[in-house]
Amino acid sequence: MPHLVGVALVIGAGSSYGRAVTSLLIENGCQKIILGDANEEELLRLQACFQGSDCARARVVSKTCDVNNAEDIDRIIEFGVAEFGAIDYCANCESFNASKGQTTDITLEEFTQASDRWQKGTWLAMRAEVRHFLKQQEKNPSAIGSIVNITAAQGLASDAGLPSHCAAAHGIVGMSRATAMDYVKKGIRINCVCAGTPGAPGHDVHSQADAFPRAPNDRHIAPEDVAHAVVFLLSEAASSITGIELPVDGGWSLYHY
Repeated sequence: MPHLVGVALVIGAGSSYGRAVTSLLIENGCQKIILGDANEEELLRLQACFQGSDCARARVVSKTCDVNNAEDIDRIIEFGVAEFGAIDYCANCESFNASKGQTTDITLEEFTQASDRWQKGTWLAMRAEVRHFLKQQEKNPSAIGSIVNITAAQGLASDAGLPSHCAAAHGIVGMSRATAMDYVKKGIRINCVCAGTPGAPGHDVHSQADAFPRAPNDRHIAPEDVAHAVVFLLSEAASSITGIELPVDGGWSLYHY
């Protein structure tokens, strides 16, 4: 199992992925974690949960953060640095509810919703995190800088009736790869985890998974499955891995990609 000794920031901590990633970070030795989510009540509940007896060895703090508000993201990074002195690992776990409909049937607003919220929010978070890592390296050239963006398996290929969802998921993969290329010589690693049904961001409610085909191994993808991939890619165990899109999809991409 990977071991993480630095400070982690989890954006979208209130999503099923965010909760699973936070839990696994603690399980793998990360004792300093900042949680960010737009839902303040959920954040406080999560903080209390992770500060409970089973996780007493970890210090978990939280701050409200709307991922589509650039100032909110800057503030949570400043907050985390003030609390812990550094941030080494960033997991962007924002969720998004996909709406199904063919291109000729959906409105412009329905098509752009995924990119305006999900892709844009992931990009804003990644941009702020890279800027933080660059500043951190000025003070400590050996500082760790690792980012994992969670997107959907539809970032690798496409499904009928999901043009908006596929476009945004592809966009997250593409911008993550491009940004990884921009900063590979700075030692900043950026990777994607492409989650299968119902792991596509926003699919916390299993009934919503009906919009997506079941994986070839005939099972849904649990948030914990995705979290294991995220924590591995964040960790130093993956120190030579950057710019990849790792499918956690039960074999879906075997037949589509």
